[in-house]
Amino acid sequence: GTAFTGRTQALDDGSYTIRLLPPGTYRVTARRIGQQPLEVPDIRVVVGSTTLVNLTLRTAAVTLGAVEVRATAQAIDVTDGGVRQTVGQTEIENLPALGRDFTDFINLSGLVSPTPETTTGGQFSIAGQRPSQTSIQIDGVDANNSFFGENRGGSRIPFAFSLESIREFQIITNGYDVEYGSYSGGIINIVTKGGTNTFRGTAYGNVRDEALTGKNFDGTNPNKYSVQQYAAQLEGPVIKDKLFYLFSLDGQRRREPFRSVSPSSLRGSGVATDAALADSLEAYFTVLETTYGVANARSTYGEWQISNDVLTLFGRLDWNLGDQHRLSLRNNYSNHRNLDEAGTFAINTGRSQAEQLRDRANSLVGELTSVLHPKLFNVLRMQYATDERPRIGNELRPELGVRLAPSLTVEYGGSFISFNNN
Repeated sequence: GTAFTGRTQALDDGSYTIRLLPPGTYRVTARRIGQQPLEVPDIRVVVGSTTLVNLTLRTAAVTLGAVEVRATAQAIDVTDGGVRQTVGQTEIENLPALGRDFTDFINLSGLVSPTPETTTGGQFSIAGQRPSQTSIQIDGVDANNSFFGENRGGSRIPFAFSLESIREFQIITNGYDVEYGSYSGGIINIVTKGGTNTFRGTAYGNVRDEALTGKNFDGTNPNKYSVQQYAAQLEGPVIKDKLFYLFSLDGQRRREPFRSVSPSSLRGSGVATDAALADSLEAYFTVLETTYGVANARSTYGEWQISNDVLTLFGRLDWNLGDQHRLSLRNNYSNHRNLDEAGTFAINTGRSQAEQLRDRANSLVGELTSVLHPKLFNVLRMQYATDERPRIGNELRPELGVRLAPSLTVEYGGSFISFNNN
């Protein structure tokens, strides 16, 4: 796809090794004086693996009248010592991904247990270890947030890396190379897409709103609900066979209702004890307003709209610097925010305890691969990454809480789990 070429000379016993090939489809050509050249097409090279191609050359002076095929038992693969699974471009492009998060595909592996169990969400348990013992590496560099034990960008946002930019990844549970150190669970080894000699573009859109959604469990129609997802990708050559580009974006705008406890919801249940609790809740609001000076305390209970918006931008350049060197440069930017007056993390005891969750992450990665000699090669990688994640509670005054019943405690204020940190 990019005309990238690797060359080597076979040893006396006929063995040969071509190192540092980017994932893709290749053809292998062998030539020797006095024998017929041989070309084997459609050789698939995947991330983090060794691909075996055996060649048999025939002398040019002999024309064979028949082809002899010899079959042997499959040998043990000694090139890969670990237990690993690969998810390639075919699966990523064809399997459904409603959340537009490529990490959902990681759960296809039987080696992985998502944490929490309802979704992968950037946290994975491998080999029974804690999620913090799973290392996520993208293009050979670290993509973890070690404080929370999750990927950079966090597990509570829709996605931090554009699905359009992922080429393939592998899951390694043991026996991995020394370059993947410091983790006892497993490795998620990911490579991103690059441009080719073919100009190509794709676009994606998904819209869902109240008219396309069924009734709530109580028989009412949904309101304040809409989801728009969009994505696009553009790739091609800058200089044919030499310099290539790829750009992609992935975004989401989500609005949905959230309903906390309120006098109207309690009275609407039709249960006498709930009606009594509704009166107690009204008294609680009165105390907040008259004794503690909380203006219009009722407005922070009931129904409001929460949001979950994210935009990711990805760009990559690949430069073939001859047969011995290859330079890649890519950048991924992710920006997540929610509405100031709502918050993504809302709870049943009112809007005052909601959290304004924001996250802005960026990763700039450069890689230079060099074959300096048939027996000497080098990979140089560098990364500059930032992950800004302020956590701001809506209300920082002391928390006022009253247990109205064994099953119902109402609260106002307090930082809950957001301590105004960054």
